[in-house]
Amino acid sequence: MGLPPLPTPRYRRYLNGHQSNLDRAISQEVLAERRRIDRKMDDLLAYRLPDPMIYDSLKSSLRKVHDKMDIHRSLLDRYSAIDMHDGGLTVEDRINAKCREVSDRMAR
Repeated sequence: MGLPPLPTPRYRRYLNGHQSNLDRAISQEVLAERRRIDRKMDDLLAYRLPDPMIYDSLKSSLRKVHDKMDIHRSLLDRYSAIDMHDGGLTVEDRINAKCREVSDRMAR
């Protein structure tokens, strides 16, 4: 003959302890938050190339800035009127003369 059958347990064993409705609700909130964070992480980790139109607009705006800088540079060269061949004046004297000239213009 064989062995007698094992007795059935009279209590229920919970591995993580007894869960109340509050514990289940909290765990559902935690799981939902984890899923939300995982979705964000997936978006962060998945590299996507930007739209090529961004580069076109960036290049065109950079070209406009360069054109404006060229115009300003040429105007500065044309109207600066600093004669670098003034023999007797030092650089400090020329700067002071330019500052006086600008202040006279602003006072008008």
